[in-house]
Amino acid sequence: MDVEFHYYINFLVASAAGFNPEEAYTIAYSSQYVDDNTELIAVLDETCKDYCKNIYWSQPTQVYKLDVKSKIIDQIYLTTHFIPGSWKKASKLRLDKMVNLLTVTPNSHIAQSILKKALINRNLYRIGIASHAYCDTWAHQNFVGRHDAYNICNKLSYHIAPYLNKKLLAIGHIEVLDNPDLINKCWIDSRLEKYHINNKKRFYNAAYCLYIQYRRHYFYDYRKSDSYKKDKKWSELSIWLKKIITTESIDHRYDMYNQSVKILYNTSLREYDNLDWKVRCLKKISHYSISNISNSIKNNITNITNITSSFSELYNDWQNIAITNNKIYCWYNRHYTNDDWYHFQEAARDHINYAWNIIENRI
Repeated sequence: MDVEFHYYINFLVASAAGFNPEEAYTIAYSSQYVDDNTELIAVLDETCKDYCKNIYWSQPTQVYKLDVKSKIIDQIYLTTHFIPGSWKKASKLRLDKMVNLLTVTPNSHIAQSILKKALINRNLYRIGIASHAYCDTWAHQNFVGRHDAYNICNKLSYHIAPYLNKKLLAIGHIEVLDNPDLINKCWIDSRLEKYHINNKKRFYNAAYCLYIQYRRHYFYDYRKSDSYKKDKKWSELSIWLKKIITTESIDHRYDMYNQSVKILYNTSLREYDNLDWKVRCLKKISHYSISNISNSIKNNITNITNITSSFSELYNDWQNIAITNNKIYCWYNRHYTNDDWYHFQEAARDHINYAWNIIENRI
């Protein structure tokens, strides 16, 4: 899924479920920011004489450069984009009946439990992150978040796969480009017996199930699966969603997002800006030579991402993202812990750690 679902539709669903406009915005922004939070950022304490003390490291939630360690890719992809589901059900859908324990299936028990944990904790940032991961189980179903022959949709690639290095195999849905993520796309998944895929149905079902999860585990007023039939708020929203999803023009869809928010919830919807939280929180940027600060950083890190266990591992795995031309780019802000960006990073760390503890035993 892309920004249309993760931000705009998620805002609509959260608003319909009962969150106020600011809460719905935090959830929706967090949901989409999962895809845009790609940098490993070092935040330095500008009040300290030694800038290399009290360094805070961000928690990336998306990786586009796939030359980092496979464990890091696993911990990010499998917890936030490709949550494993029922491999038995997935196998039955395939022509070759291939089995993979990491196969994504929609509305899986693991995805539900991860979202439920976030809702019970009542952390809006974590709810947004978990909502992203949960809804992606519809878009990314029948794929795995690793380099694997299971993802191959091209017949030629399938035949030469046994002779290829594993890192050359398809990861996720890369072979079908962004087709699974587009809200009204119809496309072909040649691996499946029923190979005609209609994203309109998938995305509508994802929105409905997300709404039910919000009502059931945050507002505690949904106990039966058929409760939505008596729910006026869902009925009103569903009319708009069906119109939006079946509208071909993206410009018209964006107009409808704004109209529906105004009519249904008497508020306005801010346009998504992927730099908003980061720029408001981290206003200054500078850089230091690695040779000058690396030893000091190694000795003084106090809060490092849990994905890696040492600075040397962190440096080696993320140098293409965090470091350019032998320099590390560092941001300053004395009060960054009060801002949305920081709260998102902490929520992302909690989400990944919790989800990874559940998923790791499948690998």
